[in-house]
This record gives sequence, structure tokens and C-alpha cells, in this order.
Amino acid sequence: MWLHPETMIKLGNEFFQKKEFDQAINWYQQSINKKIRNLWRGTTIQAWSICTVRNLMKLSITSNNPQNLRPSFPEALCSMGIALYNLNQYEKALNYLDQALKHRQSYPNPLKYKGDTIRKMGNLQEAVNQYKQAISLKPDFYQAHKALGDTYRKLKEYKFSIQSYDNALEYNQKYAEVFKKKADSLRNLGIFEESLENYTKAIEIRQNYPKAYNDAGLLFIQNTKYKEGVEYFQKAVQLKQDYKDAYNNLGVCYYHLLQYQDAITQFDTALQIQVGFAIPMLNKASTLLRMKKYDEANKCFDQVMKHQPKNVQVLLGKGISLYETKKYEQAALLLSQAYDIDGNNFEVVFNYGVCNFQLKKYKEALQLLQESQQLRDTLEGHFNQAICSLYLKNYEYSKKEIEMYVIHQEDDMEATIMFRELLRMLLGGTEEIRELIILLLNQQFDEALKHFNASVSGKGDYADGLYNKGVALCNLNQYEDAIRQFNKAIQLKPKNECKFAFINRGICLKNLKKFNEAIQNYDEAIQLSQGTDVEDIYYFKGNCLLELNKYEDAIQLYDQAIQLESVYSSSANFQEGIAYTNLKHFDDAIQSYQHAIEQNSQNSWAYFNLGITYYNLENYEQALIQFTRSFDIQPTFKDAVFNEAAAYIKLKRYAEAINSLDKYNQLESNDYESFFLKGCLLKQLMKYEEALECFSKAVQQKPNFFEGQFNKGVAQLESGLSKDAVITFDAAFKLKSDSEKSLNNKAVSLLNLSKPEEAIKELEKAIKLSPNNPTLLNNKAVTLIDLKRQDEALTILDEVINIDPNFFKAYNNKGTIYFNQKNLAQAQQYFSKAVEINPEYDSARINLSITFQEMGEHQQAVQQCELISNLQWLNSNSEALIAFATALRNCDRFEEARQKYEVSLQLNPRHSQAQNGLGIVYSNIGQYEDALKCYDQAINLNNRYPEALNNKGVTLYLMGRYDESVQMLQQSLKLEVKNAQTLNNLGASLFYLKRYDEANKIFDQAIQQE
Repeated sequence: MWLHPETMIKLGNEFFQKKEFDQAINWYQQSINKKIRNLWRGTTIQAWSICTVRNLMKLSITSNNPQNLRPSFPEALCSMGIALYNLNQYEKALNYLDQALKHRQSYPNPLKYKGDTIRKMGNLQEAVNQYKQAISLKPDFYQAHKALGDTYRKLKEYKFSIQSYDNALEYNQKYAEVFKKKADSLRNLGIFEESLENYTKAIEIRQNYPKAYNDAGLLFIQNTKYKEGVEYFQKAVQLKQDYKDAYNNLGVCYYHLLQYQDAITQFDTALQIQVGFAIPMLNKASTLLRMKKYDEANKCFDQVMKHQPKNVQVLLGKGISLYETKKYEQAALLLSQAYDIDGNNFEVVFNYGVCNFQLKKYKEALQLLQESQQLRDTLEGHFNQAICSLYLKNYEYSKKEIEMYVIHQEDDMEATIMFRELLRMLLGGTEEIRELIILLLNQQFDEALKHFNASVSGKGDYADGLYNKGVALCNLNQYEDAIRQFNKAIQLKPKNECKFAFINRGICLKNLKKFNEAIQNYDEAIQLSQGTDVEDIYYFKGNCLLELNKYEDAIQLYDQAIQLESVYSSSANFQEGIAYTNLKHFDDAIQSYQHAIEQNSQNSWAYFNLGITYYNLENYEQALIQFTRSFDIQPTFKDAVFNEAAAYIKLKRYAEAINSLDKYNQLESNDYESFFLKGCLLKQLMKYEEALECFSKAVQQKPNFFEGQFNKGVAQLESGLSKDAVITFDAAFKLKSDSEKSLNNKAVSLLNLSKPEEAIKELEKAIKLSPNNPTLLNNKAVTLIDLKRQDEALTILDEVINIDPNFFKAYNNKGTIYFNQKNLAQAQQYFSKAVEINPEYDSARINLSITFQEMGEHQQAVQQCELISNLQWLNSNSEALIAFATALRNCDRFEEARQKYEVSLQLNPRHSQAQNGLGIVYSNIGQYEDALKCYDQAINLNNRYPEALNNKGVTLYLMGRYDESVQMLQQSLKLEVKNAQTLNNLGASLFYLKRYDEANKIFDQAIQQE
């Protein structure tokens, strides 16, 4: 059997579409081989055709130009190259693509695929050149723009990749993959908001796009927004149940949310999909380590180590696990291996040093700790070096490191002065005193206290022992006992040697809130100092004056401490900021906090108070930056993360505020206000079921909380739990009997329960409490509409408009009445007025769109839907989506209409109108089998649905199944006897069945109805 070369190319294309590339290549090759033989067949066929002399002349020219005889010959060479590319035969692919370009030099397709092939072979820069040549020949070649963007991404030239993706989107705005990849590049550049917008666009275009959900989740991980990340990864695995990367990433989010068991579950799922998948196994091990399940963690580390014996994270993780179980020698062995592989890894070097300390290898420990300190300057590093130095009897170095620790230590500022005095004694004390002081510096206060008790037993005159015992007691927060020891020491020692006893007694008195007595002790210490080394005492005294609200006096002392370069200069600036804040001198406060931060960038309280100051000045962006920094430094700082949420709320960044509140609730689980606030934010985002959970927790913690009860009722109402809402609004009204809003919302709930008469009674009670409240009157009108008392409703709505001419809901409700009365012009007027007053009133905009549809103004109907401001509301409202989809369908925008119908059906799979509308879309684009499935679904949901029966009949007619078509159309007419359109359709089906007499009768009936 002879086949024309064009047919061979088409067969090749069919196999290509099925990704059966070997078969495709076979047909392309046969087509290419027939090139010369087919030249004469073409001429012969044309020669005996009846044609003009002009055509014959054209034919003879064609015969002398073989390249033009077969326009698809270069395409065959190109397709051959693409097929070979898909089989990873890159050299052969390049050969055919080059041949295609020889036959047609201005041919962009082979240039683009040549770029793809060269990119696979690793020459990225040459691939860029090929794509640019393709684009120069065809500027709207969006696939080439996209490929160029992909190549720039591989080159890590993210800005250029974004530009290329934008060029692709200029020519194809429905290219989901490009939106996703643009988002990836923006994520690489750390541009959060714009990246998220592009992921969202990708998902809107292709709703079943697991890769987009996963990569958007990575964006949230990158920005430590783990709660939001969970939602995206859950969607990814819902769409692709074997998506191992998404399960792993979901586990990472749970890990950071401290939900360790949930994290383990996700890592295990990833490991079930791919046994031996190292990343989730390592993550599982790290999680078990956090859970202190060291044996299980070690087994996981061992699994990874079998395949990756030199993985630093594995060696480090298992080393820490062994350290925690006090297997120091084994831990040191693993950490030594990790150190040999990566000696610049802070975690490795630091933990290896600590492990050597436990093995009493103090010299090696000190060296490693010094190395780790060069990699990252930490308080723990200074402190541990100080302890190692003490054991090595290098007291000067120990003193230097402790003082570094003191300068930066902000959490226990009063206690740090003790460390310096202990070191002073250490350098001049006996060996016994030195050992005891090492215990103090190592914060082993109980053990030190035992030694001090032994040393002063029977020796009440041993002043230094009493003093050090006081220090130990002070650190154990036993301030009264500490003061007694300091009192004895002061009595026994000459007064000129008691400076530090007075200072420490002052610290104890301050902690007991005896501020005036503490000041007296600080004054004694200042007098004994004789003008030298007083800067730290000024600082301590300033703190007491601050507590006594003597802000200006405190500021004066802080200034002196700062000028004399006290080790507490950073803290003095911080405290001075507090004093200025209390005096409402906010600019001075900001300056003081900034000085504190310059001196100690790890001062979480300085960032926090700076944030409070900016917040008071309504500079919420700056406040947010400070609160976030404060919480990053101190992840247990509850007030910082709560205020971070408050700043997000002021900036209307509600999802991020919720994330902050979740972090707060992990630290403080019994704060009803936090749960209430989160509920309000979720309500704002229309996540009513989640909001309900939060309000329920709030009222559980505080049952007499009116706002909590009221908002719980609102969440129930919005979640469709109207019966429960009635009970909750009753409870709210009992707490606050003058609350007309409780009665109003109870009425709305009753109306939802089809109890309009009861709803009217509740509204009338509310109106007695607030007679001119437009909301109450409007809701009464709505209830009257439900009772078909339209005239009364109109009268009340006019009254509402008189009270408040800008009460847009009243205009919407008047429009609804006129629409129901088929007065479309009046309905349009009132719906238009509602959206004129409030352009974001999307319910009225949908009503206006439906009105335009009824008037046949389909473009205007679509335009109104496209102006909807709250896309989240739209995508959670099945009725609005159906209205939008129908408007798009009537404008022949079938693909967009299909997407809207599908989203509507995800929200409500039992919506017969959505099924019918989707069926119409499929019928219009020729997907008749899919259309029939939709109509059957609609009819199953509503067996008295004449439109769906008619539409099924029309589709069967288009498929040539005329007998079945007649049956469906007749069923439709049983429900709607005089529908001219259905009668006309039935006549057409009968006509094709050659039942002419019946067809004519039906056509006559249709004409009569029209």
C-alpha cells in the first residue's frame, strides 16, 4: 500500500503525541526517504488536473524547486530531531535539527529545540544563543521565551529569567508553568509577595498543579511561615499522592511547628514511596533527636550513613545523640570525622569542643571553642571558653572571656556583676576558693552552696566564705538568706572592703522590690569607691529609680554610666529608652534603643521596646521589623511574637498575623484573648470553621466573655450551623441584654432555618433597642421579602435610605425585589447604585451581572464579574462562580467558564445548575461524552430539570443519536410543555429521522409559542 509522505508525517506526529518516539522516528524517516520519488508524483497529479495556463506555468516553476514541493519536509526533519531528543540521543538530534535549518534558514522551531538539546548537553550559554535566534525570527514564540527563562535559571541569573518569563506571558497569559517558574526565580531572589502572587496565578490557571503548591510551600518555609506552608504541601499531596518531596516538606513544616509526631508521619510516608530516600530519613532522625528518642534517632542516622558515610549532618546528628546519652568517646569519634570533612561548620566545631570538655580534654576543648567563636560569635562560646580556661588555670584568659559574656548577657543583668567579683577573688584566692568559684561560674549553685556551708561551719567569722555563700544563695533566688550572709560579711570585714557586699545586697533588695533600701546600699558602694569604678553602680541605682518612676533622675544616672563606659552601657541605653518612653519622649527613646542595639545586636528586649515605640508612633512597618528581630533572637519571647501579630493586623496582613498568633499559642496555650484575636482574623479571611474553633476555645477559657460568645455565633452562622448559632446568640444576649446585634444575628439564623416569623419577632425586639438602626431595618425588609411581603419591604427600605442614603445593602435589596418582579431596568438601576456607593460590594455586583445576563448584555455581565474585588469570596461562593461561569460561557469564553464551573462543583458537587452549565461548555467545544456525563449528573440530582433534559437531547442530536435525542426532548417537554426552543430542537431530531409529518407539527407548535 502506497502512502503519501504527508500521511507518513501525520502518522509520525500521532505517535509523537503518544510519546512513542521510536514509532514516530520510523514514520518521519520513511517520509524523508521518499522526498525525490514523490516529486514526480506531485507533478503528474497536478498536470492532468483541469487548470489554466497560468497554473501550468506555476507548476513548471515548482518542479524546478524541489524544496518548495514539500513544505512539511523541514518539519519532518525537525520532528525527527525532537523525537531523538526525547530518546536522549542528543548528537543525532542535533544532526537532524541542523538539516532542517539548512532546508529552511528562517525556521524558529529547530532553533528552539536545538537550544533544548544543547542545554541538556550542558552548554547553557550556547543554548541561550539558540533561543535568542529563535525569538528574533518569531518574537511571539512564547515556548522559546520560557525555555530561555529556564536556562537563565540554571545559570542562576534570576533577573534575566524573570524577564524571559514575562515575555512568554505577554504572548500566553494562561501559561501556568511559566507563572510557577517565574515565582521560583522570585523566590530565589527573596521577593516573597510577588513570588506568592505568581504561584497563586499558576494555581488559578491549573488548579490541579501539585508542583506549584509544593514550590509555594517552599516559599513559606523560606520565610518561616510554616503554618501556611502546611496548607500548600497538604494540597500538593492531595493532588499527587506519591509526591515524596511534598511529604518531606510537610514534615519539615511540622518539625518547625514543634508537631514532631506529625512530622515523623510525613517523613515515613515519603520513605514508603521511595525506600532509602536519604533526605526524609535524615529529617526523621533529627526529629527523633528533638524528641529525645536517641536510640530510634541513631537507627535512622545509621540508615543514612550506609549510603552516605561522609555526610556531615549525619555525623553531627548522631554525635549529638550519643553526647546526650553521655557516650562522649563515641560522640567525639563521629564529631572528629565531621570536623575533618568540614572544619568550617560552626555546629560541628562547637559540639566537638563541648564533647572534649566532657572528656576532660580541656586544652583541645578550648582550641575548638576558640575556632567555633571565630566562625560565629556566641555567648555560650565565651562562657564555655571561660570554664575551660579555669580548669587550665589560665585565669587571665578566663577573666577576659567572662567579661565578654557579661557585656553581652542581658537576661540576668544584675547577677553578672557577681561573676566579675568572683573572678577578682579567683585571681587572688586560695585553691579551695578557686574550685568553689568554678562551681559558681559553671552555674552549679547547689553544689557550691554545699561547699560554702562546709567552709563556714563553725567559722562564723570567715567573711569571704559568707560572702560567696551569699552569692550562691542570690543565684538560687533565695534573696532573704543571701542578705543575711552579706550582713554578716559586712559586720566582719572592714567597711572599706565591703563595696561588693553592698552592691550584691542592693541587688537582692531590688529583687525583693525594696528599691529605696537598695539605693542606700548602692550609695554606700559609691562612697566606698571614692570616685573610681562607679559606672556599674550608677547603672544599678538608675534601675531602682526607674522602678520608682523617677525617670529623669534615672536618665541622669544612665548617662553617667554610659559616659564612663560601664560594661552595662548597652543595658543603660536600653533602660534609658524605657525612661524616655514613659516620659513620652519617643524620639529620644528610639535613639537610646538604637544605641543599645549597636552595642549588643543580640539584645532581644531592645528590639522589642524599639518596636513598641514605633508602634506608638503608628509606624507599623518599622515596629514589625523590630518585633520579628526580637523573636528571632529569643524564640520563647511571647510578647514579641504577640506584638508581631498586632503589627501585621495594623498592616492588614492577616494570614501572617495568624501565623504569629500560632507561634504565640505554642508558647502560651491559655490566653483567651489570643484565640479570640485569631478567630477574628480567620473570620476576616472567611475561614469560618477555623474561626469557630478559636472562638470556642476563647469562651471555654472565659465563659462570660461576651465578644467571644457573639463572634462564636457569627462563625457558626457563616459555617451554616444556624441552629447552633441561635443558641449561642441567646447566650451572648444573656451576658449583655442591651445588645441589639445579638438579637439581629439570631434573627438572621432563624431566617436561615426558614423561620421568618420568629426572625421578625427578634428583629422587632432589636429595633426597640435601636429604632433608627439601618442594619436592623434592612434585615427586617429582607425577612419580609422572604415572606413575599414585597410592598412592606420596599417601604422599610425607603426608610433605611432616608436614614442613611449611603446604606448600599438597601439598594441591593430593592434591586432584588424588582428583579423578582421581572422589572430588569429598575433592578439594574438599584444594583448599580449599590456598587457605586461601595465598589467592593461583590454580592450586588454578582446580582448586577445576572441582571445583565437576563437583559442579553453578556459582555457587561462578564465585566461586572471581572470587577469583583474579593477573589477569595468569589472562589468560596458556588452561586457567584456559576453566575460568572455562565456569563463567560455566553461570551464563548469556554475554557475560563469550564474552570469556574469546576471550582463551583468542588465547593458543592451536588449543584445541578453547575453540572448543567459545565455540560453546555463541553457541548460547545465538541466534548460530547463529557457533556453527557454532566447532564446525567444534573438530572440525577434534579429529575425535574427540563433545561438539562433539553441540553442532553441537543448533544445527542449533535452526536447523530437522533432516537435518543427525541426521547430526552420529549421528557423535557413533559415538564415544560410550551418551550419554543425545546420544541424546535425536537422538530430537528424528528426531521433527521425522516419523520416529516411529526416534525412539521412540532415546528408549528414552536412557531406558535414564539
